[in-house]
Amino acid sequence: MSKDAVGARTKVAIAEQSAYETAAASVITGIEITSESLVNDIGSFASGALRADRAVHKRVRGHQSAGGDINFELNAEGLMLFYKHGLGRGISLPETDGGVRGQLSADTSANQTSLVLVNVAGSATFVSKQGGGREIVVVTYGTDSTADLNYQHVAYTVFNAATNTLTCSTGLGALKKGDYVMLRDSTAYVGIYTHYVEAYKSLPVALTTEVYRDIAVFIYSGCKVNTLGMTFPNNGMLTGTVNLLSRKEWSGDWLSADTSAAQSTLTLEDASGFPASGTISVGSEDDLAYSSKSGNILTLSVVPAEAHSQYDPVWLSKPAGTYTYPMSVVDPFSSFEAALYLDNASSEVLSANFSIANNLYADKFQLGSKFRVRAPEQARAVTGTINVEFDDMTLYSKFVRGSSASLQIRCVKDIDEVVAGSEVYYQQHLIFGDVEFNGTTPVAGGPELIVHDLPFTALYDDTYNKPEVVMILVNSQATLNAAS
Repeated sequence: MSKDAVGARTKVAIAEQSAYETAAASVITGIEITSESLVNDIGSFASGALRADRAVHKRVRGHQSAGGDINFELNAEGLMLFYKHGLGRGISLPETDGGVRGQLSADTSANQTSLVLVNVAGSATFVSKQGGGREIVVVTYGTDSTADLNYQHVAYTVFNAATNTLTCSTGLGALKKGDYVMLRDSTAYVGIYTHYVEAYKSLPVALTTEVYRDIAVFIYSGCKVNTLGMTFPNNGMLTGTVNLLSRKEWSGDWLSADTSAAQSTLTLEDASGFPASGTISVGSEDDLAYSSKSGNILTLSVVPAEAHSQYDPVWLSKPAGTYTYPMSVVDPFSSFEAALYLDNASSEVLSANFSIANNLYADKFQLGSKFRVRAPEQARAVTGTINVEFDDMTLYSKFVRGSSASLQIRCVKDIDEVVAGSEVYYQQHLIFGDVEFNGTTPVAGGPELIVHDLPFTALYDDTYNKPEVVMILVNSQATLNAAS
């Protein structure tokens, strides 16, 4: 018997793929969403053959193009796979507090014990923790051919706030100008992880996204993040959106022959998309459990009460796996937990937003397949807007003069939400090392406060060799890929 599908019962989970063409075998990392619009767009071609009746008698189906948006509330946990696939790559740092304290002012040589920092934030924290067994963590690039992300850590003994110089107890390996420096404590910060994610020249292979729409499971494989955006309003939840470009949608199959009532097996045209066991619906009959799959034959644990006709739809009516929700115990970020900084100084901002567009090439099809072969990423664009009151000329003059600035949006949970019972809060930071502002002159549109938008474009930071955007997250998840 059919039932009504209700959006309030929707569930979404994601998993990484090892090959673009192959869906992940297990999809169990649950994502708390506010809405989704993943669809399958199937093209078609009407025959141009002429007949005396002037009618069109034939049609051929074309490419299938799947994808759409997933909307969510920003959270320090649970969304990191989206962020990794939207930006490009990342690394997880154990026992690290997440606050970027500065950057190296120059390349260093191996075993150098004196490090000079620039763009220092929180120098008082350095001083208060020096000599207490605390360490620094430096996020750097490896020396292999891929120059992959790496990190090094070492105890420091003294921080000279006058010269922004760290003196370390032992030397580190060679480091690069611009490498970020954070604080680590292997005793006080047990169970705390900082995740460093950055825009990169290539994106990970793909995600599988599973959407349970109350009565049926839809699986979208070969999902790549086309755009990732975040909105920071002045009174509300902080929200985000990913736009996914998918290789294909799977929503079930069809019977290959008529069946009788109480028949214990069902033969499908193609059962390859179904799990080894699960719960299905057939036609108007719901929730039939099957215990095994052999080729295209499903062996039922509960036999159907009705006979079914050939080509009746067969679909997965419950997810095959149990979803886990890494973000289930942490509240989303609100506007009262966000702050914006320009050149490391707090700036009064009414609201802000940003997006990274990977500009995926959507039309990579080839003969013999109705699905995308790949979705290559093209030129990347990182843009955003800040909305401010017009109370001085500081920001507007940066636009007029074409000056650049560093911009950070820091989100820190309140005092009741610390990680692993420590002194460290759940956090999410966005770092734009080099932005330039666009916009127009602020004008008086009436008697109210004068406010204006300042759009910005984030550029690759050539001075410190950093991409347009870096994201820092602090939580209790051990890796970016963690399911719980």
